[in-house]
Amino acid sequence: MFRFLVVVAVIIMLVSFADAHRMVKADEYTLESVRESLIRQEDTIIFSLIERARFPLNSPTYERNYSSIPNFSGSLFDFILHQTEDIQAKTGRYMNPEENPYEEKLSPSIVSHYNFSQFLYPAAASININKKIRKVYFNNILPLFIAFGNDGNYAQTAANDLSILQAISKRIYYGKFVAETKFRKSQCEYEPLIRAKKNLRASMVTTQQYPLRPSQS
Repeated sequence: MFRFLVVVAVIIMLVSFADAHRMVKADEYTLESVRESLIRQEDTIIFSLIERARFPLNSPTYERNYSSIPNFSGSLFDFILHQTEDIQAKTGRYMNPEENPYEEKLSPSIVSHYNFSQFLYPAAASININKKIRKVYFNNILPLFIAFGNDGNYAQTAANDLSILQAISKRIYYGKFVAETKFRKSQCEYEPLIRAKKNLRASMVTTQQYPLRPSQS
């Protein structure tokens, strides 16, 4: 009986998330919808880190000389990264303005795709700092929670690293959608600052604060 109730609860939760997602179209970002998205992205990152922590460092995953993959110059992680993102590009993942690949040379989409609205200003949409994100992850974040060691699970290790990197990337870039949403909500307030070339960061933070998670009170 208990297991049945757990299954029912999970189904209800999934339906609720699906309904919330359907309510927000690509060109209808609101402060509430971006807040909900930020919460889900935060949870994705946390769970991905937990999964990665199951494995030790597994340094051969990142060693170029270890993999020796025919017709490929790079580590096992590099290979999995390129192959995964290339398949995702072929199937249209990066047509969505919320998605930004780490690889620069990817195959074009070969399937019909949804006509996403261009919510962001072109200059903002073109920003891609994934090289820096990757460097910070491997040099600064990974050593903080991974034990040194080798258990041979190199493919699983690389797959988990990629999941984390993509989740972190999406969360960082989603800040552009947050800023654009806030701007459109208070355009009259922000336009004079933009024209005067003043720093909007403090203004956006202080004028429309809202919690990442609902209050528990």
